[in-house]
Amino acid sequence: MTFALFNCLLWIFSQHPAGAQTFTRSAGGIAVERNGERFDLPFFGGLDRFIPQFVDLDRDGDVDLFISTADGQLSFLENTGTARAHKFRLLPDVLKNLNVQSWFYLADIDADGDFDLYHATGDGGLTFQRNTGSSLRPNFVLEMPTVVTADNQKMSSQITSLPVFADIDADGDFDFFTGIITGEIEFDQNIGSPAVPSFELITSTWQDLLIFSFGAALGKSFSNQQHGANAIEFADIDGDNDLDFFYGDFFHRGVYFLRNDGRPNDPKVAIADTLFPRLQPVQTSGYNVPRFADIDGDGDEDFFIACLRQNRNNFILYKNSGSATTPNFQLTTENFLTMIDAASNSAPAFVDIDADGDYDLFIGNSDGQLSFYENIGTTTAPAFRWIADTLAYIQPNLHFSAAPAFTDIEADGDLDLFVGSNSGRLIFYENQGSLRSPNFVLTTSAYENISVGGYSAPHFADYDKDGDADLFIGSVFGGAIHFYENAGTTSKPRFQFKKQIRHAFNVEYAIPFLHDWTSDGILDLMVGERSGALLYYRGVTADSFTFVQRDFAGIDVGFYAAPSFVDINGDRRVDLFVGEGDGGVNFFQGTGGSAVADSKTPPNSFELSAYPNPFHERLNILLQLDGAKMIEAPRGVIYNLVGARVAAFDMRFVQRGLWRMEWSPARLNLKSGVYFLQVNFGSAQLTKKILFIN
Repeated sequence: MTFALFNCLLWIFSQHPAGAQTFTRSAGGIAVERNGERFDLPFFGGLDRFIPQFVDLDRDGDVDLFISTADGQLSFLENTGTARAHKFRLLPDVLKNLNVQSWFYLADIDADGDFDLYHATGDGGLTFQRNTGSSLRPNFVLEMPTVVTADNQKMSSQITSLPVFADIDADGDFDFFTGIITGEIEFDQNIGSPAVPSFELITSTWQDLLIFSFGAALGKSFSNQQHGANAIEFADIDGDNDLDFFYGDFFHRGVYFLRNDGRPNDPKVAIADTLFPRLQPVQTSGYNVPRFADIDGDGDEDFFIACLRQNRNNFILYKNSGSATTPNFQLTTENFLTMIDAASNSAPAFVDIDADGDYDLFIGNSDGQLSFYENIGTTTAPAFRWIADTLAYIQPNLHFSAAPAFTDIEADGDLDLFVGSNSGRLIFYENQGSLRSPNFVLTTSAYENISVGGYSAPHFADYDKDGDADLFIGSVFGGAIHFYENAGTTSKPRFQFKKQIRHAFNVEYAIPFLHDWTSDGILDLMVGERSGALLYYRGVTADSFTFVQRDFAGIDVGFYAAPSFVDINGDRRVDLFVGEGDGGVNFFQGTGGSAVADSKTPPNSFELSAYPNPFHERLNILLQLDGAKMIEAPRGVIYNLVGARVAAFDMRFVQRGLWRMEWSPARLNLKSGVYFLQVNFGSAQLTKKILFIN
């Protein structure tokens, strides 16, 4: 069953209580593996244009990790392993709602034993936030919205540069360095003290450096000299007590190494390597951010690269197999942190594609590809295994910015695939296989000639409860949601345009999802948008929505939010997965409140069983009520995948607390496939998935 189909049935199952549930972000919690290797942080989100910094925040002897993303959100990953064997976990609440704009840098600027925070302003300046917390839990408090020098001049760093703080003159305090797009380095000396910093601009041409990249670094002619965005770092990699200098440039595929041949308090840097490390140089698409940290606790600095011009294989680690004085950097991995990452603009869809009773995961991306992760776990303990980054039957050139949706459009018992695209049309892949062994075949690149102008994002739901799937399509222009009513039948759909749902404020790139958040039997509308937030519209009638909230559940994934609601672990709380511009998938686990707080919640002592399952001729249904006294017979209903009622019956009394029914589909001419058995008794109900094989 797809995520979209799940929503078609939500009005039946009443899975979510109004106001009773909350969400907790989790980067793990669900096992995901690729080629036998388990991901470290599968649901952290993608790494695309990110900046890392390693510091031992909690002073426990191992390095923790901070990461900022393109939207300026800063995340803290605590190292819960050891100095020699790292293991990171996301602490989502430590830096919640802290935006650092285009860069950040942590330094104990006041020598009080904890790390303070500098970061960019929106106008090219520096902001200072003092850490008033502890080493175990930081608390950054804004102290200087605009950092100035000792003579009250605004300190600045160009938006294209990633600056650093370093004690270049060995006087025990941190000085400030930032690159300039024309190739020079600005130096602001700390003329204060380790406890009370005070900066003075010394020069905009530190060490008379003029760094530019020859086009040859990108495979062009040698005469093509270019300056660009840059990232700098200092580290003493040869153990001579002075700081060496490293420089990454937008137009350079590697990293420049400038060795410090001076003294600790009198630097003299000179170019040592244009491609570093010399034996195995960094070779990426360019704009490399160099960082150093002793990740394995062996007493020497290891070398990290964050490549800002690649959306895959972009967090590179070179371990130092040499020593603190004679380094030997060897390429160890191009993915220091492993996670689900579909490149850019990920759009997840959950569906039981192999009819084994659990949800599998498909992810569309901006390149038109569709990746697939099979759920090899169970309904209560999901575990995903990567199968492919690009499914063989998909034709990416037809649907850049792919947004997948599944539904049994022909009521033949299997799930068909629709893909939204940058063209605004819908691409239809018919499932010509079976429920257990799908075979998707391209049928048309312009389904029913529907077009929403650009960047279509389809979602199917039986909004009017007439037993067939209606169609909602998000679009780029104004983020309008186009509602098409299915005026046909379950087996012969015919979509008629009904209305546009427009917003009272500016929205772009809308991705819709319908879910009965209020448990009132009417589907509500959630809309992911370009800003990374989710819009929430409450369903009022069969075709009317009322705006409620612009930032549903306080969720913000940066850019291009693509929501999917599903109870992934069978705990009767709906979970939320959100795709993003950086290509990852964010997991917000349903927590808090009652699992199902309304009157339809059956006590744990109630049990519904159906066997054999799968079945062919007859299905035996038993309802165990543990001695509860019923005035009326429990009512059973069978629904198909799109929520249409197939059969209804009253169960038969066997003895106190036990009811039974033997049901046969012989006269109904049903097709093989997944159906749903729902039994209502008193004010409660239970639901079970059943599989019919004709």
